[in-house]
Amino acid sequence: TPVDFKLQGSANIDGRDHDPDGNLTGDPGKPGVAVMTPVDSTTVMDNGGSGGITGTPKVAVDTTTAGPLKFVQEYLNNYDYRYTAADSPISENLTWGSATDPKIVVCYTPDTTVSVKFNGNCEGWGILVVHGDLTLAGTFKWHGLVIAYGDQSQIRVTASVGTPQIYGGLIMSGGPGSSFQMQGNVSMNYSSQALEQARWIKKLLAYRIIEWYE
Repeated sequence: TPVDFKLQGSANIDGRDHDPDGNLTGDPGKPGVAVMTPVDSTTVMDNGGSGGITGTPKVAVDTTTAGPLKFVQEYLNNYDYRYTAADSPISENLTWGSATDPKIVVCYTPDTTVSVKFNGNCEGWGILVVHGDLTLAGTFKWHGLVIAYGDQSQIRVTASVGTPQIYGGLIMSGGPGSSFQMQGNVSMNYSSQALEQARWIKKLLAYRIIEWYE
């Protein structure tokens, strides 16, 4: 869970259920943010969560949420596209997969974390795995599951420039001192349909969504 959490400006996290294109389905969905401890819950609410998060409740404490290390290796072994820190920033106009053909995109180098920035006109469907720091900018849009993790390493998830959007869910797991910061016109929206599409890539059944952000 992030020690440093900041949600500023028009940035928002919405736990209500959306379809993969961002339209509300009418289902109440999930809590906007799930964390491991009551201290983290207070940190989230005190640093922008009270106004920038929608959900019932806005923040939930769930100590049973599985860490990505329990299932992420299967995605790393079955990727469709792979990037390293040397490819960053990824600023081209790129498309990964489609609603009917979701893909696995990984940003990964063995034995070390990476730092990857997406700032082009990028759009993807499926599962995005980043072993390290993730920065979102430009008009980046993802439909499905995003995972940013660092084993026991400190990581940063940042979105502050442009209009990046996620329709699905985000799981973040890093060591002490990790940070999550959003500001500007960033939007992260829970979508059970987008997650279900991602769940069936190559029949991978390694995760079950409880809450959509950790």
